[in-house]
Amino acid sequence: MQSFIVVGPLVLVLALALAILLPRIAERFVPAKYREANLRSSLAVSSSITAPFMIFLGFMIVMLWTQMNAASTAVQNEADSLRNIDALVDQLGVGTADRVRADIVAYATAAVDEWDALADGHTTASAEGAFRAVRDEILALAQSGQEGVLVEHAVSQVLAAQTYRSERITAAQSDLPPVLWIVLLIGTALYVAYIVLTDTGPLASRFAITFVALGVIGVSLLLVFMLDNPFRGDIRVGPAPFEALIDGLTTTVQ
Repeated sequence: MQSFIVVGPLVLVLALALAILLPRIAERFVPAKYREANLRSSLAVSSSITAPFMIFLGFMIVMLWTQMNAASTAVQNEADSLRNIDALVDQLGVGTADRVRADIVAYATAAVDEWDALADGHTTASAEGAFRAVRDEILALAQSGQEGVLVEHAVSQVLAAQTYRSERITAAQSDLPPVLWIVLLIGTALYVAYIVLTDTGPLASRFAITFVALGVIGVSLLLVFMLDNPFRGDIRVGPAPFEALIDGLTTTVQ
């Protein structure tokens, strides 16, 4: 959140500077009579000019926010599945329980260390290997024929954890393609140009309207940038569920 607090005001300052500059440029190079003609000629289609871009921008924010919530849910569900595995194998004997718990703690620790790699859209070999160790340990229990119902549930939970891990890795690799950023920036330029070239009100009014338009779009683009990857930046999904899992299991051991 610190970046938003720092960068947000800078975006508004830039919007204010452009709001002062652009109407003056338009006033100098595009006389009021031409701006008034532009307004009359585009009034009938003004909604079709501005609405699609604003809808698209709003859709991007909603989509990215939904993706972040989905990634957060996947992280929590994965940690819960691992916790459930520990509770199930705890009833299979001390040796088995200690062995599986050690594997789960090792994986949770590797998953926390993997968080910086997720911000770059990839995983680490240590986390991949640690998860395979947990999965293979549970599948080996199933093959050994121990306590069928308990092991069956443990297998179900480890497969669920594998699914949730895949979901958060997919979310980490889902950065917006450059073409969408180009569309957003071009759309911003055209939207502001439309306002500047059709506003025929007093100069102070044009300053205010241009500032509001630039400010809203600027902050929205900043939000899109900060939500682009659920595991990057200040507005991100953190590894708290795995850290809590580690604390809980190590406390149980002690």
